Amino acid sequence: MPLHKPWVEFSPQVGARIPGSLGVFEVADAAGATLRVAYAGGRSPFGLRGAIAAAFADPALPQARLFRYEVNSMYITRWKELVRSAEGAPAWTCE
Repeated sequence: MPLHKPWVEFSPQVGARIPGSLGVFEVADAAGATLRVAYAGGRSPFGLRGAIAAAFADPALPQARLFRYEVNSMYITRWKELVRSAEGAPAWTCE
């Protein structure tokens, strides 16, 4: 079951408003094609905020422009669901 939230364009200002919670997220290019499916777990510094910021700072993802996330305390189970539903997107953990 994919995330049903709208894509948001990443910027430092938007990133500062992401909660420091546990959860899952997707990163996409400008066309909305998923590039990465990942999670922020209990060992992720600053939770989703830090994990999403790290994904956009990753030199392996120069085309990353959009993201969406879901706060979820059962993040590994949800991450596995997203990986199965993503079409060819590499799965990453952020712990």
